[in-house]
Amino acid sequence: MRENELDRTAQIFGLLNHVMVVADETQEKNLLNRVGEEEKTLTIFFLNAHAFNLAWDDEPFVKALLGSDIVLRDGIGMKALFKCLGREAGRNMNGTDFIPRLLLHLKGRRIALWGTQEPYLTIARNKLIADGHNIVSLANGFEGLDEYVAKLLDCAADVVVLGMGMPKQEILAEMLRKGAKEPVIIIAGGAIIDFISDRFARAPLIWRRCGLEWLFRLKQEPGRLAGRYLKGGLRFAGRAIYLTWKSRLG
Repeated sequence: MRENELDRTAQIFGLLNHVMVVADETQEKNLLNRVGEEEKTLTIFFLNAHAFNLAWDDEPFVKALLGSDIVLRDGIGMKALFKCLGREAGRNMNGTDFIPRLLLHLKGRRIALWGTQEPYLTIARNKLIADGHNIVSLANGFEGLDEYVAKLLDCAADVVVLGMGMPKQEILAEMLRKGAKEPVIIIAGGAIIDFISDRFARAPLIWRRCGLEWLFRLKQEPGRLAGRYLKGGLRFAGRAIYLTWKSRLG
């Protein structure tokens, strides 16, 4: 095996060690309290099978994940990988469910919504305002990274929700951390703004409880998601088998 492949394998194991496993509701409440009480900038990311594949192939992305404050385990694929490695997987901390709970815990703080496109951005803002949130900045997800850093300095948000997709949002989160003048909570939320705006429907509860929300989304958007979920799923499975083999070799 080439030296860079050995280094990447070590990085991936390091990333898995970096994931915060939330075992139960009590630990989730402790996490919410921690985020709410911290007086420093925090970055919060989510590691699902798609992110895992990107991290395997993208050096800046895996470094951004490793440099984050909190990485949460998201999805049935990562649960299976943790089980194969003999690790506790904890609760499924997918952002679509956890981020609204986190925003509720942080209600009253100044929130920036950056991502997706109109009209979904404005729809999401209006829904959050109706729920009592304080939205101070809106921006679509297609601007240059430096432009968002300037926006943060202008709006002085306490919370930034990024909905730009991977790896842009995670790379940007690290730039925002370095550029922030005051403590800010930066959340890499993927499609969260689209879900808040009802652009995309959630899977029925029974699908979610069975870990099949990915299949529901695939049925909704086969053209966009087939490569991620089908081809990407095969890559993920092969890599999971390889990591399991490596871990058993010691």
